[in-house]
Amino acid sequence: MSSHNATTKSSIPGICTQVLQEHADLLDLLKRLDDYGVEAAEDGRYRSAEELYTDMLRAIDRCDWFYLLKRATIRYLAGNHGDALEDLQQVMRLCPTDVNAYLLAGHILVNQGHLKEALETYEIGCANVDEHDTRYEELCSVAKETGCQVDDAPQQQQQEVPKAPKKTLPFDIVSQIFEMVPVSTRIQLAATCKAWRRDLLSGWPGMWRSIELDGAAIRNKDVVLSNIPGDKVREVKFAIREKTMMRDALKDIVKYNWNQVETIDITAQMGSQRGLQDLMMLNATALKHIRICQMASHFDSTSISWLMGIFQLCPNLESFVCDIRIIINPSATTPTSPHTDIHFESPLHLKQLCLMTTSLTHMLPQLLYHCPDLEKLTLDPSSYIHDQRWMDRLLDTLEDRCPKLSKLAFKTWMDNRDIAGSIISPAGIASNTTTVGLREICHDVQHTTTPTRSLRRLINKHGSTLYSFQVNIHNTASTSTPDGNEDEYSRSSYAACLMLLSLVRSNNLSNLHLTLDQGNTDSAKQPALLTAIQLASLLGSLQALEVVYLRSTTVNHHVVFEALASLERLRQLDIGTINWRQCSIRGIRTFFSQARALSDVTIIGEVDDKILCAAQYSSSLQRLSFGNYPHRISEEGVACFSDCMFESKLTHLSLKASTRYMEFKDLMPLIRLPMLSKVELFDCDITNDEPASSGAFQPIFQFIRSSRNGAMLTVVVNAQAYYYNISMVGKIGNNNNNSTSKKKRFRVVSRRMFSQVSSTEYYDM
Repeated sequence: MSSHNATTKSSIPGICTQVLQEHADLLDLLKRLDDYGVEAAEDGRYRSAEELYTDMLRAIDRCDWFYLLKRATIRYLAGNHGDALEDLQQVMRLCPTDVNAYLLAGHILVNQGHLKEALETYEIGCANVDEHDTRYEELCSVAKETGCQVDDAPQQQQQEVPKAPKKTLPFDIVSQIFEMVPVSTRIQLAATCKAWRRDLLSGWPGMWRSIELDGAAIRNKDVVLSNIPGDKVREVKFAIREKTMMRDALKDIVKYNWNQVETIDITAQMGSQRGLQDLMMLNATALKHIRICQMASHFDSTSISWLMGIFQLCPNLESFVCDIRIIINPSATTPTSPHTDIHFESPLHLKQLCLMTTSLTHMLPQLLYHCPDLEKLTLDPSSYIHDQRWMDRLLDTLEDRCPKLSKLAFKTWMDNRDIAGSIISPAGIASNTTTVGLREICHDVQHTTTPTRSLRRLINKHGSTLYSFQVNIHNTASTSTPDGNEDEYSRSSYAACLMLLSLVRSNNLSNLHLTLDQGNTDSAKQPALLTAIQLASLLGSLQALEVVYLRSTTVNHHVVFEALASLERLRQLDIGTINWRQCSIRGIRTFFSQARALSDVTIIGEVDDKILCAAQYSSSLQRLSFGNYPHRISEEGVACFSDCMFESKLTHLSLKASTRYMEFKDLMPLIRLPMLSKVELFDCDITNDEPASSGAFQPIFQFIRSSRNGAMLTVVVNAQAYYYNISMVGKIGNNNNNSTSKKKRFRVVSRRMFSQVSSTEYYDM
């Protein structure tokens, strides 16, 4: 360790000036990153640890033998022996006196059967390593043993029958595979034999990092909880619908001393506040992420006090998601201001705060004063806060309360992407951007909660840092007057929100998400919020856009497609609602031919052969998807499309729209596409059976077998409430040697909709 410190100190002047200016405390930063890497490796997250050390070596712009040695060790543990040897060779060149590099490199070579190379490595190490090193004698002893193995190798090769090399999966891959297996099944596997029990319970700590407890697992909770190594559990997901079962599960987890839990995720019943509080108290210093999502009959001030107590109980909490939906008269039981003062002994470490449909929103102005590190804020105040001035005051003081805030979202619901993004990883903490100011804004617009004035001031100040802007217009029945005309205030608030986009500086905004459809309204009575010319003008002014999501009734006009074609960086487009009667074929052809960076296109609406064949004009398109509407694509259109895309780069084709009236043989021309690796067909009429019989798959087997890229092709079919994932896995030879008589084997993985259980069958053809 002392030699490493000396090397680090002597190499500081060689670090580039820019890094020194950006990180004055570079050594402290490297030490903290090193701690994150060691922690990730100890938890079995080898891939994350390897990426972290790779980023460190890239950031310091030099080869540091100390971090190279650590990355080599992690790569060895993950089963990546080739890259580990490359790192060790660099370590031996940079620091020839380090004994650990020679020992590990020799060990890898011995395991690979390269005894001579291992012996040479050991001998070089014995010549270079200091004799006073504590592991010098161990190195010499291993070198002597390897020399004996080299001498005995010829005789052993004559006596032993050659065996096929043993193939093993890297640890992180095996761990991820078993994490998808239910907890109860993992316990049964561990009880099968001693070897499995040793590997599952002791040798693979990452196997138990994330535990999901549902009703099936809790029914055998004594067997399940007693076998799970509690000190290895880092994440607990509760999906228990019965309140008594949830309460008992919380008591048993506390009894078995799960005291290293970092994440608690509750999606059904919360059980009892006391039981959950005991679990949080047991993991008070370890808890970093809490998510509570449930339905509640009432929400009084006592519940608010309990939620506020979580912040005092868990000083290291980094993300808190609360989505408690009131189902019985919330306005009658929710006080206007349940508490006036909030006191904490020290500032909170919250980086993400999400309050959805909960009266805890009333405490937000006071709570934010204690969150100086907050980076992401998501709230839905529509159910409780109807005071426009309250929202304006909150946004006007937001910068003073949370100077590090980078994402602000007003949402009326939480989707899967929000849930997945609610967990902040240690690697993410270390890779924060140096840009100060808002970078993402998401706004689900409703006429009762549209703080346009304060948002205008906020965007006007941070428009140069924004890279993602999302606006979703929601026009409900409450926005209409008794005579059937739309409320003028709601339309003016919608328009005012759209005008906020003009304040965003075009040189940074790369992601734009606009949903302008107003539900099931008659376009003749209610004109579009943005005309085609206005929408085209808006898109044309944002030349840095890379990802665009559009939902509007005016996207069919040619000026909109021409504006999209002018975006030189555009690589992903999701557009709707397209109508084959109104869509400008000239405009969509211009778009495909001029969008040089385009790789992913999703078209929502009623499409026909002309719209499908317009994709032939793109030279860079890789993914093409049609969805959610019945289409008018014919067999002739598919044939024309396939002929024109004969040399294309298209790899994914998805027809999520209805294909019920089409037969699978109508899609046979698609076999001409050279790089096609995935085809998706939804609502497909391949069978009337549940599940499908083997005869229904014969056309699909023939399609895969005849495809130019059949070995890599996967067909996903949705039919009769089932999903089928079909691919070719190999060949089967007959008794004769005629190569033409070899059969192909196909794998069909079937899963019923809304179910996680799947079955796999194999067919020969």
